[in-house]
Amino acid sequence: MIPLILSAALAQDCEPLTPQSLDLLSIAARQALYDEEIEKHAQVVAELQDRIECLSFIPASERWAEILVSIAVANYSLNADWEKPLATALRIHPRVDRLVGPRHPIREWQPPPPPAPTGVSVPEGVRVYYDGELVTEVPGVGGLHLAQRRTGDGLVSVLLDDEPIPADWLKVGKLLASRDPGWVYLGLGVGVRNLAQSPDTPGGFLEESSEAGPALGVSTHGLIRLAGPVGLRLDLAAPDLRGEPSFDLMGGVAWTAGDVFLTGGAALRTVSVQVAGERRRFTVGLPVLGLGADLLDQRLLLVGEAGWSPALSRLHGRAVFSVGSGAFRPTIGLDLRASFGAFEQAGATERDIPTRDLTAALELGGRWRRAR
Repeated sequence: MIPLILSAALAQDCEPLTPQSLDLLSIAARQALYDEEIEKHAQVVAELQDRIECLSFIPASERWAEILVSIAVANYSLNADWEKPLATALRIHPRVDRLVGPRHPIREWQPPPPPAPTGVSVPEGVRVYYDGELVTEVPGVGGLHLAQRRTGDGLVSVLLDDEPIPADWLKVGKLLASRDPGWVYLGLGVGVRNLAQSPDTPGGFLEESSEAGPALGVSTHGLIRLAGPVGLRLDLAAPDLRGEPSFDLMGGVAWTAGDVFLTGGAALRTVSVQVAGERRRFTVGLPVLGLGADLLDQRLLLVGEAGWSPALSRLHGRAVFSVGSGAFRPTIGLDLRASFGAFEQAGATERDIPTRDLTAALELGGRWRRAR
């Protein structure tokens, strides 16, 4: 018989169970079924159960349902309880592959009605997941379920077999005692840069030019939580350190709503104009609005910003993917920055001087954050 109940106690030294490692266990379990190696399947399931409390993410309902079906098929072969895991799998993902032929009893079996709802709301500020779904009502007792809770200290995961979720999970004071401080990122970028200007009447003193070449830069950005949904958003970058470095600095106030954050602030951007064969640099300030999202359980960070002033327009886009789990995660990302200047030469001859500064870089770095 395959054991299906876990202790709620957390392991002190717990190797994180990541999406990749969970997929490997799920594939190994299915392969053991295909090979009719029930004992090997039991070993894989036992390893999975031992590491459930080490989950570093919220598995999607579809992924969890596939694992439950695998357990149900193995239990059927062992004359163990197969209906309980199969019932949960079909309720959360009715079209899940049942892994059996058309004449197998599991093929057409339908689950009984789910446990009656409790009618008790999950308190505001508490994040409880049941079989991969965020719930707003305390689930009814009955069946085999994966229950998870997000707190300021991380993620707690347990398997429940005809058991209610732990009562202390609904205590708001305990869950809100640890505040999410935000995150910080540091990266090194390697890419290309294009500098260009196109005066409306080019001449020897003020030429039309376009320069392209490699770029080597550094950047750091982050979101520091202050109170409630309000935070401080910073982005400090030197997109190109070669020759005369360029700088792009942004700061503002962020408003977070779940995994999305809005930013309003200001930026300082260095721009340059080539005059008589020499680069003349200026620092221009402008207001900025931004939108960002922290997706895939805080593994994919997307940021977009735009700013405008009479002298300069600024666009910035960034995508950062975190590798691994834990407070520090190595990252790989793409950083795109563009500024378009609108300068004017005054004097005997007035000339408009449109300029552009484009940088695209592949960034390698690291991201620090404490899980919510």
